[in-house]
Amino acid sequence: MPGTIIPKAPNSLGLQPVASAGSFDVASLVLNDMRLNIKRALYNDMLGDPNKTPASATEVAERMADLSRRIGSAFGRLQVELVQPVLQRVVYILKKQGRIEIPTINGREVKVRSVSPLAQAQHNQDITSVHRFLEMVQRTFGPEILNILINSEETAAYLAKKFGVPDTLIRDAEERRQLVQMAQQMAQQQAMQQAQAQTLGDNPQADAQEGMVSGEEQQQA
Repeated sequence: MPGTIIPKAPNSLGLQPVASAGSFDVASLVLNDMRLNIKRALYNDMLGDPNKTPASATEVAERMADLSRRIGSAFGRLQVELVQPVLQRVVYILKKQGRIEIPTINGREVKVRSVSPLAQAQHNQDITSVHRFLEMVQRTFGPEILNILINSEETAAYLAKKFGVPDTLIRDAEERRQLVQMAQQMAQQQAMQQAQAQTLGDNPQADAQEGMVSGEEQQQA
């Protein structure tokens, strides 16, 4: 009632509001859901909170693979239906205006392709697949089977292409063939030298007898 006087004991707190068991903040719940939805729509929820314990390399690789699977279909359509046609049209217009010149190899023009972070993410997934396959084969069957099964030269060239390494840093097939031939020749020469050294080491008495015979012949002469 208005104007009612409620007495309280000396040195007491008097009337206090009843504290609730928990804080039911509906606004915070709604805002958190909105933040999560925005991050999920922008693909910004894959690596988690940076303030927490850092994720391991395997966890990061798996989350990036999940991201590639989630955006794979949409990115594929954008790449084929939008990016490539626009790129080809831009190259055609610039070439027609004489502002660029597309080089030719063996009578055929070099094909221009687009490179983007999402495309590199797809390449990273291919690299991860190859790396996991090599590790599984080596761990299961041993390095001998891996060397028999895998073409090291072609595998390295494939990984360099997926990593986006410039072609100027990679030796061409002819240079690699010449280096292999030089290495084989050096190995053959080294094997011959080792065989000759072993032969001389196994027959020291024959060499000494030949030296004595040649010395006697010189004395008789």
